[in-house]
Amino acid sequence: MKNNFPSKVSVPIKVFWYSDRIVWPKTVTIITTVNKEGVPNAAPLSGIMHYDNLDKQPRVMLHMRKFAHTIQNICDTGEFVVNFPPYEYTDDILEACRFYPKGVNELDFMRMTPIPSQKVKPPTLAESRQVLECTLDRFYDLDESQRHAIGNVVNILVDEDLVDASRPELCKGVDPTITLGDAGRRYFHWTRIGDIKVEEVQSPPKEEEIRYSVQMKLEWQAGALKKLEEVPGFIRPMVVEMAEQIVADEGDDVVTDARFQRLIDKYTPPELMDRIDTSE
Repeated sequence: MKNNFPSKVSVPIKVFWYSDRIVWPKTVTIITTVNKEGVPNAAPLSGIMHYDNLDKQPRVMLHMRKFAHTIQNICDTGEFVVNFPPYEYTDDILEACRFYPKGVNELDFMRMTPIPSQKVKPPTLAESRQVLECTLDRFYDLDESQRHAIGNVVNILVDEDLVDASRPELCKGVDPTITLGDAGRRYFHWTRIGDIKVEEVQSPPKEEEIRYSVQMKLEWQAGALKKLEEVPGFIRPMVVEMAEQIVADEGDDVVTDARFQRLIDKYTPPELMDRIDTSE
């Protein structure tokens, strides 16, 4: 029987399309900085994402108007803190949204409590149950008005009672504020984490028959093949594809023992493999 789905139609693509025309949930952060005179600044930001997965150089990327006081402070001083305001502090998020004159400390008008950070000068917000202290890695301008900043994560802080929490407990404990967009750039819509669905990724069909059979396009030396057997079966095809792509891009057609070992050391270090559940 054919599914009776509604017809889809094109809608105009306008400024703030991601907030007006579609639902794009994003976590709201409050970025704290200080200017060159040491005056703190606080600004809400949902245009932020992790930039690196591996912990050898953990980084985040911020997207802001290049004229915003926050991004100017980051570029001037090279430091910032990423705070995650709990859902009960949406009033503080809106307070920080106001366009105060340059040099005004928004924290003076907010309920959240600034406390000293451990490794950078901008303050941490005590009520934020997880915090990223960052230094500026680089920035670049997209156009005349937009700027990306990439920051090095130099310290990750969580409240002590959350250190050993399970993933669902951590999500509920942090209670991050999630934005669902706005109406007319005046009425903002928030939500919080509700139901948490936990599911296990399954092996591809017929995995039992092809557990150690992976499609290879290049020649592999014996030592590299033996090392490959140590990679969990459900990610082995991805590792093979990545390794062969890197080797081919270098102009080679053989995955040597030494080259594969260097790839393993760089892209699948022990701390990464420890995070992967290999239990049957």
